[in-house]
Amino acid sequence: MKLNYINTINSLKGIAIIAIVLFNSDISLKGMSILPGGFVGIDIFLVIIGFITTITILKEFNRNNNFSLIKFHIDCLKKIYPTLLIVFLFFLPFAWSYLLTDKFTDFSKSILYSTIFFSNFYFHLTGLFDGSAAVNFKPFHHTWVISLIFQFYIVFPIILLFSLKYFKRYTHLIILFLLLASFYATFLGINEYPNATYYFLTTRFWEFLSGSIVGIVFFQNKKKLKNKLFNTIILTLSICILS
Repeated sequence: MKLNYINTINSLKGIAIIAIVLFNSDISLKGMSILPGGFVGIDIFLVIIGFITTITILKEFNRNNNFSLIKFHIDCLKKIYPTLLIVFLFFLPFAWSYLLTDKFTDFSKSILYSTIFFSNFYFHLTGLFDGSAAVNFKPFHHTWVISLIFQFYIVFPIILLFSLKYFKRYTHLIILFLLLASFYATFLGINEYPNATYYFLTTRFWEFLSGSIVGIVFFQNKKKLKNKLFNTIILTLSICILS
């Protein structure tokens, strides 16, 4: 089955990345940020990851009634690790030469936790929260998103495959239940535990699963994937959310 969603997904990725860059650059016009909702780019990116992962698993499972978790995780590592290591190796000499001892220690810890995909836990423990001044001085703070995504890659395929094998008729309901549970946890924790709510998979899971639900619907209704008007509406809504 050929899925014609690539152009729309790439466009959404582009919107999300541009939004994140503009927001973090803190560019303003007459004292006002040019994109105050740019932080939503991260949320859009997580939804996209959920969508693509679900479509990938459903496509493979539908073909041979099986899915190799080991191959999936190896493929994910091949996509993530080379770029990550190149960035680390590129900045390491500069950090060694110019950073003070305590800053270089932070730099080293960021690398260590990022390479094992636990940097979101590390930055949570340091007490950093998005938007705080301290974040700007923390090396590789952005890798918390990569760690979050890889944790999703580990947990979600197991849940989806289990549902497909034993509760196939209710897969969408299981995903929806988990989505609502995660959203409720986010609602409860956003005021009491903002740091954990921001960094942890449990309270970000609903964003991934939002994309997963869309992926399930799209997979079951292939005509919508070819509907240019439908794709245009998705892009327009994404831009409106960011503005």
